Amino acid sequence: MARRQTNNRRASARVPADVLVRVYANGRRIGDYHTRDVSETGLGLSPGRVMFLPGMALEVEVLSPRHRRLMTSRLPATVRYCRGLGMGLKLRTRRLFP
Repeated sequence: MARRQTNNRRASARVPADVLVRVYANGRRIGDYHTRDVSETGLGLSPGRVMFLPGMALEVEVLSPRHRRLMTSRLPATVRYCRGLGMGLKLRTRRLFP
């Protein structure tokens, strides 16, 4: 009988993806970041010019990689972790993909 993995606490599977994400803090645009991976409920971002502390509230907009047009409105997110490899954001209100 197969065992369930106990070290993965994510509600949805991550998929490797390089998508452009615009990050806002306190309503101010901080910069554009590239994702390492995405899931229905969060984003893994590559390191950027500004890194944030875990627990900080942010907003993100997802842009189409080819034309840099908005694909989503601003989505509230919370920083889950911040390390040398980047940041993990959890979306707070809705899923990234319907």
